[in-house]
Amino acid sequence: MPFTLLSLLATLVTSPTTRKTLLALLTIFFLRLLSRTLSSQIRNSWSRQRPWDNSRELVLITGGCSGIGKQIMLDLAARGVTVIIIDVKEPDFELPQTVTFHSTDVTSPSSLHSLHTHILSTHQRPPTVLINNAGIGLPNSILATPPSTIQQTFAVNTISHFWTAREFLPPMLKANHGHIVTVASMASFIGLGGMAPYSCSKASAMAFHEALGQELKLWYRADKDGDGGGVNGEGGERCRRDAGYGRGDGVGGGGEVGFGAEERTCDFTGRVWVVGFVEGVTGVDAGEGERAGVEDVERGGGEKGGLKLIDRCNR
Repeated sequence: MPFTLLSLLATLVTSPTTRKTLLALLTIFFLRLLSRTLSSQIRNSWSRQRPWDNSRELVLITGGCSGIGKQIMLDLAARGVTVIIIDVKEPDFELPQTVTFHSTDVTSPSSLHSLHTHILSTHQRPPTVLINNAGIGLPNSILATPPSTIQQTFAVNTISHFWTAREFLPPMLKANHGHIVTVASMASFIGLGGMAPYSCSKASAMAFHEALGQELKLWYRADKDGDGGGVNGEGGERCRRDAGYGRGDGVGGGGEVGFGAEERTCDFTGRVWVVGFVEGVTGVDAGEGERAGVEDVERGGGEKGGLKLIDRCNR
């Protein structure tokens, strides 16, 4: 029996049909590998990217005292990343060693400018990652919602993104390195009765992010972009990428830091997902950045979803 089996295997190996089949499979494998490599290079403007370095990043998170923002902060802090959280309410928990809190009104350009000045004086550098996470949503019918509530919802959920980008994006462009993440919601895609202001503001936040991504790509050649999956936070919010970190855009897109997708690291990222508290968070590329616990997101995002930041490369 052993002799018969060996003879059969020898016949198969020497068979012209077997050789042709193996050659075809190897050809397909190498073509797929070549296609993936070329696609990666094209998306990153044919540039080599440095891996994410926890020690050189300074992350600014709006609304970082609760929900998704708080969890992102905790995940980043656990990796030794320096994080600044801003909110209108004081944190009701002990801050990690690498985290500082500032009471700041994100709807006020002057307040954000004062914050920026303070950051430069205390950290000697501007933020390299901006996560627009702050959001509010008060349920009520369209006719019963007070005008002040509608205005406040848009001011926090949408208009503040303009102010934060205008304040913190220029230094990222100058340094050719940065990440911008926009936290949107399922309500960005579906109009919810009883929460019209929230749905409209989140839809416009996503539109802002996409417009920012186009400007970064066309004006600054930040070519990498992608969509993220979703995670539930307070209010059931969902993060789309920048970019893409919500959608995220690095200085040129959004960004996300996450765990487990494909490979791509970009010095200029927009999306970066960093949400370890959600099982199966993906939407990022491993690559060299994996050693730091951070990966860059590939176009299209991850398969299982998670918080995301977009990557943009501008060399």
